[in-house]
Amino acid sequence: MFWTVQMDDAPSILPICRAAIPLAMAVLLLFVLRFRRVACPAMCRRCGYDVSHRPPEVERCSECGADLTARRAVRTWQRVRLGSLARWTILIVLLGLAVWPAVMGRV
Repeated sequence: MFWTVQMDDAPSILPICRAAIPLAMAVLLLFVLRFRRVACPAMCRRCGYDVSHRPPEVERCSECGADLTARRAVRTWQRVRLGSLARWTILIVLLGLAVWPAVMGRV
């Protein structure tokens, strides 16, 4: 014999989804935004030595000997962590946006 459940008896998961989906998106966005890219002088990717003022005919890093003509051998940007104030601001704004649909659904 099969049991039948009336829709009135079953708990609704819609309010949970309304809060969980934006909250998950907020956490993912915070994970993505934890660094920012900043331009920097040309650096050897292997050792980090500044190779921006090297003569054009020099093809090797003078510090570690890496081939600077290879693809992606020279780095012109670096990742910098966001400050704690920026991280907390982003977190509070994203959490507010995540809770907003659940709050508006109760009005």
